[in-house]
Amino acid sequence: MRNPFPAVLVALAVFGLAGCALPGRPVSTPAPAPRGKAARPPLAPIPPLVARGRSRESKLLYHLLAGELAGRSHRLDLAVEHYLQAARLSRDPRVAQRAVRVALFARQPAAALRAARRWVALAPDAAPAHETLAALSVRSGRIDAALEQLEWLLDHQANFLEITALLAREADHRAALAVMRRLAARHPKRPEAWLAHARLALIAKARDEALGAIDKALALRPDWPEALVERARILALSGKRKAALETLDQALERQPRSIPLRMARARLLLEMKRFAEARRAFARVVQLAPGNADARFSLALLALQDKDLAVAERQFRRLLALGAHVPEATYYLGRIAETRRHYRKAIDWYDRVERGEYLLDARIRSATLHARIGELSIARQRLRDLRHRVPQLSVRLYLVEGNLLTQAGKFREALALFEEALKHHPNQQDLLYQKALVLDRLDRVDEALALMKRLVERAPKDPTFLNAYGYTLVDRTDRYREGLEYIRKALALAPDDPAIMDSMGWARYRLGDLEAAERWLRKALEKLYDGEIAAHLGIVLWERGHREEARAVWRKALRKDPNNPVLRRAVRRYLKTGR
Repeated sequence: MRNPFPAVLVALAVFGLAGCALPGRPVSTPAPAPRGKAARPPLAPIPPLVARGRSRESKLLYHLLAGELAGRSHRLDLAVEHYLQAARLSRDPRVAQRAVRVALFARQPAAALRAARRWVALAPDAAPAHETLAALSVRSGRIDAALEQLEWLLDHQANFLEITALLAREADHRAALAVMRRLAARHPKRPEAWLAHARLALIAKARDEALGAIDKALALRPDWPEALVERARILALSGKRKAALETLDQALERQPRSIPLRMARARLLLEMKRFAEARRAFARVVQLAPGNADARFSLALLALQDKDLAVAERQFRRLLALGAHVPEATYYLGRIAETRRHYRKAIDWYDRVERGEYLLDARIRSATLHARIGELSIARQRLRDLRHRVPQLSVRLYLVEGNLLTQAGKFREALALFEEALKHHPNQQDLLYQKALVLDRLDRVDEALALMKRLVERAPKDPTFLNAYGYTLVDRTDRYREGLEYIRKALALAPDDPAIMDSMGWARYRLGDLEAAERWLRKALEKLYDGEIAAHLGIVLWERGHREEARAVWRKALRKDPNNPVLRRAVRRYLKTGR
């Protein structure tokens, strides 16, 4: 909650006196704060609470001013007392409303409740006053009082959906449910009351009660799509997804063109990871309701997951035409163009993303693609601009830029960049790790190993650091056994990591156990098709005499990862020399 004491002028505004002089006192302008220092309110003495012998309006103005001064002096207890007095004296509901805010800010719920009652008395037709009194009554356990306010809201302007939203905001969901339970019981013939009861029971994690309430709603209105969807949701959250699906399927037999039912079914299939069925279900919604943007977006994502780029592109373009999910659709059209290696087109799409959660990733991908097409200077400038605009993400952006330099073979520039980054973010582990990798590429192996060892000592349970240190020992020194132990520790922490499996295979190769090496490397390549893993597997196969298979592995890898330096070195060494 914001501080309710921004200035004393707020109190004066109730009287329309803001900017006017008080009777009998000269107007004075406070001196400006010294340059470079924030102005602080004076710690004025707080007048006594009783102001005898004055008119009602004078007393009211006195309490308002005293309350504001007390608040600005951080005397919240006195501020609450003064504002309660002001609310009692005033006929203006704004004073009582402010008293509520001050009391809540001071964490005095009993005082807030008193002020809320006064607010309702002064503004009997104001829904916010009744909502506030209802909420405060729930918090204080006064169920009958809360029900009185909720009934007023239902009679005048609110519906049960709004009542549910009001009660759902309460921290004590059980207390809110107790009120809703009583409210629904007062309206047993209104299906929307039982739907509201079911929703609040679900929020309170009383799932059996929620199911009982929704069944009462459906008994009154059997084919109500909203209630049927809620019933399926309750069942799904209770772990009964099959029963939830049956509920929706049976409902759709009676209402085959119901969009809410079809959307709920498609989403449930998605939650159940039945992706092919979910895709068909969303396609049916799009067929029945072409303007349903959520269904079309889900369909596009599922098509993208299936690598059906033509369908995905068509759906994303249609979303742009509808003006829906525009940032997301634009971003994914960039991803599609990138997958097709239409890099200029992908850059154009990424640069069109102007807001949303994909904005930063779109900018990074755009920069990365500039580097890929040989425009490294443009890529670096874009990343530098991003660092200035989003300094809280500078570590990530340094890592991206360093990776681009490394991929371009500019290891000295990458090292300089990481050293610059570490001046701003000393001891940041990801930056230290990348610096170590670059030192290794520069053949400064001892420095790289020292830095990796430092990282392992700081984070002995980090499989990435353990694996990097172990692999470097195995690959760049003759300390094979020592390296193997670090790789074993990494594998115990991340047994399904293909990079660590590759390290284990390479360690076995260096120790002369070619059979075990081949087994580990095949397993790694099945998990992740990577040029370096393929290079290692080809070397082991070659050394075992399986030269045709080794050639086949390398040829396939070169098609998929032609610029991998480890792969290219292996091919150059074995295929060209015929060793």
